[in-house]
Amino acid sequence: FFQAEDGIRDYKVTGVQTCALPIYIAPTLHKELGGVDVSVRELYLALQEAGTPLLLHSLTPPPHAGLEGLRISRRWPGTPSRLGFSTAMWGELCASVHSGDLVHNHSLWMVPNVYAGWIAAKRRCPLIISPHGTLSAWARGRSAYRKQLMGILGQNRALAIAECFHVTADSELGHLRDIGIRQPVAIIPHGVDMPEGSKKRDECNEQSGLRFLFLARLHPAKGLDMLLRVWARVEAAHPATSLEIVGPDEGGHGAEMEKLAKDLRLRSVRFVGPLVGAAKRAAFERADIYVLPTHSENFGLTVAESLSVGTPVICTKGAPWSGLEANACGWWIDRTEERLFQAIDDAHRMSPAALLNMGARGRDWIVRDFSWAEVARRMKDLYAWVLGEGGVPHFVDRA
Repeated sequence: FFQAEDGIRDYKVTGVQTCALPIYIAPTLHKELGGVDVSVRELYLALQEAGTPLLLHSLTPPPHAGLEGLRISRRWPGTPSRLGFSTAMWGELCASVHSGDLVHNHSLWMVPNVYAGWIAAKRRCPLIISPHGTLSAWARGRSAYRKQLMGILGQNRALAIAECFHVTADSELGHLRDIGIRQPVAIIPHGVDMPEGSKKRDECNEQSGLRFLFLARLHPAKGLDMLLRVWARVEAAHPATSLEIVGPDEGGHGAEMEKLAKDLRLRSVRFVGPLVGAAKRAAFERADIYVLPTHSENFGLTVAESLSVGTPVICTKGAPWSGLEANACGWWIDRTEERLFQAIDDAHRMSPAALLNMGARGRDWIVRDFSWAEVARRMKDLYAWVLGEGGVPHFVDRA
Protein backbone atom coordinates (compact mmCIF):
# COMPACT_ATOMS: atom_id res chain seq x y z
CA PHE A 1 0.00 0.00 0.00
CA PHE A 2 2.87 2.36 0.73
CA GLN A 3 5.06 1.32 -2.22
CA ALA A 4 5.66 3.47 -5.31
CA GLU A 5 7.69 3.01 -8.45
CA ASP A 6 11.03 4.81 -8.42
CA GLY A 7 11.00 7.78 -10.72
CA ILE A 8 13.68 9.77 -12.53
CA ARG A 9 14.97 12.93 -10.91
CA ASP A 10 14.03 15.89 -13.05
CA TYR A 11 15.06 18.86 -10.90
CA LYS A 12 17.86 20.81 -12.55
CA VAL A 13 19.64 24.05 -11.71
CA THR A 14 20.85 26.18 -14.64
CA GLY A 15 20.52 23.12 -16.85
CA VAL A 16 22.99 20.97 -14.88
CA GLN A 17 21.85 17.61 -13.50
CA THR A 18 22.54 17.38 -9.77
CA CYS A 19 24.02 14.31 -8.09
CA ALA A 20 22.92 14.69 -4.47
CA LEU A 21 20.24 16.94 -3.03
CA PRO A 22 19.05 17.99 0.38
CA ILE A 23 15.42 16.80 0.50
CA TYR A 24 13.24 18.92 2.77
CA ILE A 25 10.09 17.47 4.34
CA ALA A 26 7.72 19.91 6.08
CA PRO A 27 4.07 19.09 6.82
CA THR A 28 2.83 22.63 6.14
CA LEU A 29 4.04 25.95 4.74
CA HIS A 30 1.23 28.28 5.76
CA LYS A 31 2.88 31.70 5.65
CA GLU A 32 0.10 33.28 7.68
CA LEU A 33 0.82 30.99 10.65
CA GLY A 34 4.39 32.24 11.03
CA GLY A 35 6.78 30.26 13.21
CA VAL A 36 8.04 26.98 11.78
CA ASP A 37 6.23 27.36 8.46
CA VAL A 38 7.86 30.70 7.71
CA SER A 39 11.30 29.66 8.95
CA VAL A 40 11.33 26.60 6.66
CA ARG A 41 10.28 28.67 3.66
CA GLU A 42 12.88 31.36 4.34
CA LEU A 43 15.69 28.88 4.97
CA TYR A 44 14.81 27.11 1.73
CA LEU A 45 14.88 30.40 -0.18
CA ALA A 46 18.16 31.47 1.47
CA LEU A 47 19.84 28.20 0.46
CA GLN A 48 18.56 28.61 -3.09
CA GLU A 49 20.00 32.13 -3.12
CA ALA A 50 23.32 30.70 -1.89
CA GLY A 51 23.41 28.28 -4.82
CA THR A 52 22.23 25.12 -3.08
CA PRO A 53 19.49 23.26 -4.99
CA LEU A 54 16.88 21.45 -2.90
CA LEU A 55 13.62 19.55 -3.18
CA LEU A 56 10.83 20.43 -0.75
CA HIS A 57 7.90 18.12 0.01
CA SER A 58 4.86 19.53 1.78
CA LEU A 59 1.08 19.19 2.02
CA THR A 60 0.32 22.89 1.67
CA PRO A 61 -1.46 23.88 -1.57
CA PRO A 62 -0.02 26.67 -3.79
CA PRO A 63 0.75 29.50 -4.37
CA HIS A 64 4.40 29.37 -3.32
CA ALA A 65 6.25 31.93 -5.42
CA GLY A 66 9.98 31.38 -5.71
CA LEU A 67 10.05 27.87 -4.27
CA GLU A 68 11.62 25.94 -7.12
CA GLY A 69 11.70 22.20 -6.61
CA LEU A 70 8.54 22.25 -4.46
CA ARG A 71 6.44 19.09 -4.42
CA ILE A 72 2.88 19.48 -3.09
CA SER A 73 0.98 16.33 -2.14
CA ARG A 74 -2.66 15.77 -1.18
CA ARG A 75 -3.75 14.50 2.19
CA TRP A 76 -5.60 11.21 2.25
CA PRO A 77 -9.33 12.14 2.10
CA GLY A 78 -11.15 12.02 5.40
CA THR A 79 -8.10 11.99 7.67
CA PRO A 80 -7.58 14.75 10.27
CA SER A 81 -5.37 17.59 9.03
CA ARG A 82 -3.28 17.38 12.21
CA LEU A 83 -2.14 13.90 11.14
CA GLY A 84 -1.23 14.76 7.54
CA PHE A 85 -1.64 11.23 6.16
CA SER A 86 -0.77 11.26 2.43
CA THR A 87 0.00 8.25 0.23
CA ALA A 88 0.69 10.77 -2.54
CA MET A 89 3.57 12.27 -0.56
CA TRP A 90 5.03 8.83 0.10
CA GLY A 91 4.90 8.09 -3.62
CA GLU A 92 6.60 11.42 -4.41
CA LEU A 93 9.36 10.67 -1.89
CA CYS A 94 9.96 7.22 -3.35
CA ALA A 95 10.22 8.77 -6.80
CA SER A 96 12.49 11.70 -5.93
CA VAL A 97 14.83 10.56 -3.13
CA HIS A 98 17.95 8.68 -4.21
CA SER A 99 20.79 6.99 -2.38
CA GLY A 100 23.35 9.67 -1.56
CA ASP A 101 20.78 12.41 -0.97
CA LEU A 102 20.30 14.01 2.43
CA VAL A 103 16.86 14.05 4.05
CA HIS A 104 16.16 17.07 6.26
CA ASN A 105 12.95 16.68 8.24
CA HIS A 106 11.26 19.73 9.83
CA SER A 107 9.12 19.35 12.97
CA LEU A 108 7.73 16.08 14.40
CA TRP A 109 4.58 14.13 15.21
CA MET A 110 2.79 14.25 11.86
CA VAL A 111 2.73 11.52 9.22
CA PRO A 112 5.05 13.42 6.80
CA ASN A 113 7.67 13.43 9.58
CA VAL A 114 7.28 9.67 9.89
CA TYR A 115 7.75 9.37 6.11
CA ALA A 116 11.11 11.14 6.51
CA GLY A 117 12.42 8.27 8.62
CA TRP A 118 10.93 5.68 6.28
CA ILE A 119 12.51 7.14 3.14
CA ALA A 120 15.89 7.75 4.79
CA ALA A 121 16.02 4.09 5.81
CA LYS A 122 14.71 2.86 2.45
CA ARG A 123 17.28 4.84 0.44
CA ARG A 124 20.06 4.66 3.06
CA CYS A 125 20.26 8.45 3.19
CA PRO A 126 21.55 10.46 6.15
CA LEU A 127 18.69 12.02 8.08
CA ILE A 128 18.79 15.43 9.79
CA ILE A 129 15.89 16.34 12.09
CA SER A 130 14.95 19.90 13.05
CA PRO A 131 12.43 19.40 15.91
CA HIS A 132 11.47 23.11 16.00
CA GLY A 133 10.62 22.92 19.70
CA THR A 134 8.53 19.74 19.56
CA LEU A 135 10.79 17.87 22.00
CA SER A 136 10.58 20.33 24.89
CA ALA A 137 8.96 19.03 28.07
CA TRP A 138 5.96 21.33 27.59
CA ALA A 139 5.44 20.28 23.94
CA ARG A 140 5.81 16.57 24.69
CA GLY A 141 2.97 16.84 27.18
CA ARG A 142 0.54 18.10 24.54
CA SER A 143 -1.57 15.72 22.38
CA ALA A 144 0.09 12.71 23.98
CA TYR A 145 -2.09 10.11 22.23
CA ARG A 146 -1.23 11.46 18.77
CA LYS A 147 2.47 11.39 19.62
CA GLN A 148 2.21 7.82 20.87
CA LEU A 149 0.56 6.85 17.57
CA MET A 150 3.24 8.60 15.52
CA GLY A 151 5.92 6.95 17.64
CA ILE A 152 4.50 3.52 16.86
CA LEU A 153 4.25 4.33 13.14
CA GLY A 154 7.94 5.16 13.02
CA GLN A 155 8.66 8.57 14.56
CA ASN A 156 10.62 7.01 17.43
CA ARG A 157 12.71 4.99 14.98
CA ALA A 158 13.42 8.13 12.94
CA LEU A 159 14.71 9.84 16.07
CA ALA A 160 16.97 6.85 16.71
CA ILE A 161 18.46 6.64 13.21
CA ALA A 162 18.97 10.38 12.64
CA GLU A 163 22.54 11.23 11.73
CA CYS A 164 22.26 14.68 13.25
CA PHE A 165 19.77 17.10 14.79
CA HIS A 166 19.43 20.82 14.17
CA VAL A 167 18.27 23.23 16.89
CA THR A 168 18.10 26.99 17.03
CA ALA A 169 19.34 27.66 20.57
CA ASP A 170 21.32 26.17 23.45
CA SER A 171 18.12 25.66 25.44
CA GLU A 172 16.71 23.39 22.74
CA LEU A 173 19.97 21.44 22.74
CA GLY A 174 19.36 20.91 26.45
CA HIS A 175 15.87 19.52 25.74
CA LEU A 176 17.38 16.91 23.42
CA ARG A 177 20.13 15.88 25.80
CA ASP A 178 17.63 15.67 28.69
CA ILE A 179 15.61 12.99 26.87
CA GLY A 180 18.66 10.94 25.97
CA ILE A 181 19.47 12.01 22.41
CA ARG A 182 23.20 11.52 21.94
CA GLN A 183 23.67 12.17 18.22
CA PRO A 184 25.50 15.35 17.12
CA VAL A 185 23.38 18.49 17.33
CA ALA A 186 23.98 21.59 15.19
CA ILE A 187 23.02 24.93 16.77
CA ILE A 188 22.03 27.29 13.97
CA PRO A 189 19.54 30.11 14.75
CA HIS A 190 16.64 31.16 12.59
CA GLY A 191 17.44 33.90 10.15
CA VAL A 192 15.60 37.21 10.07
CA ASP A 193 14.59 39.35 7.10
CA MET A 194 16.18 42.73 7.71
CA PRO A 195 14.06 45.73 6.68
CA GLU A 196 16.05 48.65 5.35
CA GLY A 197 16.70 51.51 7.72
CA SER A 198 15.60 51.86 11.32
CA LYS A 199 12.07 52.51 12.36
CA LYS A 200 10.69 56.00 12.89
CA ARG A 201 7.96 56.57 15.40
CA ASP A 202 6.57 59.50 17.28
CA GLU A 203 7.81 59.88 20.76
CA CYS A 204 5.55 58.63 23.52
CA ASN A 205 4.47 60.98 26.22
CA GLU A 206 2.38 60.82 29.31
CA GLN A 207 -0.76 61.63 27.33
CA SER A 208 -0.43 59.07 24.49
CA GLY A 209 1.04 56.28 26.62
CA LEU A 210 3.11 53.29 25.59
CA ARG A 211 1.88 50.97 22.85
CA PHE A 212 2.41 47.27 23.59
CA LEU A 213 2.11 44.47 21.05
CA PHE A 214 1.43 40.75 21.43
CA LEU A 215 1.92 39.03 18.06
CA ALA A 216 1.76 35.24 17.90
CA ARG A 217 -0.59 32.36 17.27
CA LEU A 218 -3.49 32.58 19.72
CA HIS A 219 -2.58 29.26 21.29
CA PRO A 220 -2.25 28.20 24.95
CA ALA A 221 1.53 27.88 24.55
CA LYS A 222 1.92 31.62 24.06
CA GLY A 223 0.73 32.72 27.51
CA LEU A 224 -1.78 35.35 26.41
CA ASP A 225 -4.07 34.48 29.33
CA MET A 226 -1.39 35.53 31.81
CA LEU A 227 -0.76 38.77 29.92
CA LEU A 228 -4.45 39.67 30.00
CA ARG A 229 -4.67 39.03 33.74
CA VAL A 230 -1.61 41.24 34.28
CA TRP A 231 -3.04 43.87 31.98
CA ALA A 232 -5.83 44.63 34.44
CA ARG A 233 -3.11 45.83 36.85
CA VAL A 234 -1.31 47.69 34.07
CA GLU A 235 -4.43 49.65 33.12
CA ALA A 236 -4.90 50.70 36.74
CA ALA A 237 -1.28 51.87 37.05
CA HIS A 238 -0.92 53.39 33.56
CA PRO A 239 -4.31 54.47 32.19
CA ALA A 240 -2.92 55.80 28.89
CA THR A 241 -1.25 52.57 27.81
CA SER A 242 -2.61 50.17 25.15
CA LEU A 243 -2.20 46.56 24.01
CA GLU A 244 -2.69 45.31 20.46
CA ILE A 245 -3.16 41.53 20.04
CA VAL A 246 -2.29 40.13 16.61
CA GLY A 247 -2.46 36.53 15.43
CA PRO A 248 -4.64 33.73 14.09
CA ASP A 249 -7.06 31.91 16.38
CA GLU A 250 -6.01 28.28 16.92
CA GLY A 251 -8.64 25.84 18.06
CA GLY A 252 -10.90 28.53 19.50
CA HIS A 253 -8.29 29.81 21.98
CA GLY A 254 -8.53 33.29 20.51
CA ALA A 255 -12.25 33.41 21.20
CA GLU A 256 -11.57 32.27 24.77
CA MET A 257 -9.07 35.09 25.19
CA GLU A 258 -11.49 37.69 23.85
CA LYS A 259 -14.03 36.48 26.39
CA LEU A 260 -11.39 36.68 29.14
CA ALA A 261 -10.58 40.28 28.17
CA LYS A 262 -14.28 41.11 28.29
CA ASP A 263 -14.71 39.41 31.68
CA LEU A 264 -11.73 41.40 33.02
CA ARG A 265 -13.32 44.60 31.60
CA LEU A 266 -10.11 45.56 29.83
CA ARG A 267 -10.64 48.83 27.99
CA SER A 268 -7.28 49.31 26.20
CA VAL A 269 -6.94 45.88 24.55
CA ARG A 270 -7.66 45.41 20.84
CA PHE A 271 -7.80 42.06 19.01
CA VAL A 272 -6.72 42.55 15.40
CA GLY A 273 -6.58 39.05 13.92
CA PRO A 274 -3.71 37.70 11.78
CA LEU A 275 -1.37 40.03 9.88
CA VAL A 276 1.30 39.08 7.33
CA GLY A 277 3.92 40.83 5.22
CA ALA A 278 4.01 44.62 5.34
CA ALA A 279 1.05 44.80 7.71
CA LYS A 280 2.84 42.55 10.21
CA ARG A 281 6.00 44.63 10.01
CA ALA A 282 3.94 47.81 10.50
CA ALA A 283 2.50 46.35 13.72
CA PHE A 284 6.02 45.84 15.08
CA GLU A 285 7.04 49.33 13.97
CA ARG A 286 4.15 51.18 15.62
CA ALA A 287 4.63 49.34 18.91
CA ASP A 288 6.86 50.71 21.65
CA ILE A 289 7.33 47.28 23.29
CA TYR A 290 6.73 43.75 22.05
CA VAL A 291 5.70 41.27 24.77
CA LEU A 292 5.75 37.46 24.57
CA PRO A 293 4.91 35.64 27.86
CA THR A 294 5.37 32.20 26.28
CA HIS A 295 5.45 28.80 27.99
CA SER A 296 7.90 27.27 25.51
CA GLU A 297 9.67 28.30 22.30
CA ASN A 298 12.54 26.63 20.53
CA PHE A 299 13.50 30.05 19.15
CA GLY A 300 10.76 32.68 19.18
CA LEU A 301 11.10 34.21 15.72
CA THR A 302 8.78 37.11 16.54
CA VAL A 303 11.32 38.35 19.09
CA ALA A 304 13.92 38.68 16.34
CA GLU A 305 11.37 40.27 14.00
CA SER A 306 10.55 42.90 16.60
CA LEU A 307 14.20 43.71 17.26
CA SER A 308 14.88 43.91 13.51
CA VAL A 309 12.73 47.05 13.31
CA GLY A 310 14.08 48.50 16.53
CA THR A 311 11.29 47.60 18.95
CA PRO A 312 12.45 46.39 22.40
CA VAL A 313 11.06 43.13 23.78
CA ILE A 314 9.72 41.69 27.02
CA CYS A 315 10.02 37.91 26.83
CA THR A 316 9.70 35.15 29.39
CA LYS A 317 12.36 32.50 29.89
CA GLY A 318 10.22 30.00 28.01
CA ALA A 319 12.09 31.33 24.95
CA PRO A 320 15.90 31.27 24.55
CA TRP A 321 16.47 35.03 24.45
CA SER A 322 18.95 35.71 27.25
CA GLY A 323 20.64 38.01 24.73
CA LEU A 324 17.92 40.58 25.42
CA GLU A 325 19.73 41.34 28.66
CA ALA A 326 23.25 40.77 27.33
CA ASN A 327 22.62 43.28 24.53
CA ALA A 328 20.52 45.66 26.70
CA CYS A 329 17.58 45.60 24.28
CA GLY A 330 14.80 44.19 26.44
CA TRP A 331 13.72 42.10 29.41
CA TRP A 332 14.17 38.31 29.78
CA ILE A 333 12.06 37.38 32.77
CA ASP A 334 10.77 34.52 34.89
CA ARG A 335 7.32 33.46 33.81
CA THR A 336 5.25 34.90 36.66
CA GLU A 337 2.53 37.52 36.72
CA GLU A 338 4.48 39.65 39.18
CA ARG A 339 7.65 39.66 37.08
CA LEU A 340 5.69 40.43 33.92
CA PHE A 341 3.98 43.38 35.58
CA GLN A 342 7.33 44.67 36.88
CA ALA A 343 8.86 44.59 33.40
CA ILE A 344 5.89 46.44 31.87
CA ASP A 345 6.04 48.95 34.72
CA ASP A 346 9.80 49.40 34.18
CA ALA A 347 9.20 50.18 30.51
CA HIS A 348 6.72 52.91 31.46
CA ARG A 349 9.36 54.54 33.65
CA MET A 350 11.90 54.84 30.81
CA SER A 351 12.23 57.95 28.70
CA PRO A 352 11.30 57.82 24.97
CA ALA A 353 14.98 58.34 24.10
CA ALA A 354 16.03 55.41 26.30
CA LEU A 355 13.48 53.12 24.64
CA LEU A 356 14.67 54.17 21.17
CA ASN A 357 18.28 53.49 22.15
CA MET A 358 17.29 50.10 23.52
CA GLY A 359 15.60 49.25 20.20
CA ALA A 360 18.63 50.43 18.21
CA ARG A 361 20.89 48.10 20.18
CA GLY A 362 18.55 45.24 19.45
CA ARG A 363 18.55 45.95 15.73
CA ASP A 364 22.37 46.08 15.66
CA TRP A 365 22.47 42.67 17.35
CA ILE A 366 20.07 41.09 14.85
CA VAL A 367 21.98 42.51 11.87
CA ARG A 368 25.21 41.12 13.28
CA ASP A 369 24.15 37.57 14.15
CA PHE A 370 20.89 36.59 12.41
CA SER A 371 21.11 37.32 8.69
CA TRP A 372 19.72 34.64 6.37
CA ALA A 373 22.97 34.63 4.40
CA GLU A 374 24.89 33.60 7.53
CA VAL A 375 22.31 30.96 8.43
CA ALA A 376 22.47 29.51 4.90
CA ARG A 377 26.29 29.41 5.04
CA ARG A 378 26.22 27.45 8.29
CA MET A 379 23.57 25.05 6.98
CA LYS A 380 25.67 24.36 3.88
CA ASP A 381 28.66 23.59 6.13
CA LEU A 382 26.47 21.19 8.13
CA TYR A 383 25.28 19.37 5.00
CA ALA A 384 28.84 19.06 3.70
CA TRP A 385 29.99 17.48 6.97
CA VAL A 386 27.05 15.05 7.18
CA LEU A 387 27.71 13.98 3.57
CA GLY A 388 31.39 13.43 4.36
CA GLU A 389 32.57 16.40 2.32
CA GLY A 390 33.86 18.67 5.08
CA GLY A 391 35.09 18.91 8.65
CA VAL A 392 33.01 19.18 11.81
CA PRO A 393 31.52 22.72 11.97
CA HIS A 394 32.27 24.70 15.12
CA PHE A 395 28.56 25.00 15.92
CA VAL A 396 28.03 21.21 16.22
CA ASP A 397 27.75 19.72 19.72
CA ARG A 398 28.95 16.12 19.91
CA ALA A 399 27.79 14.49 23.14
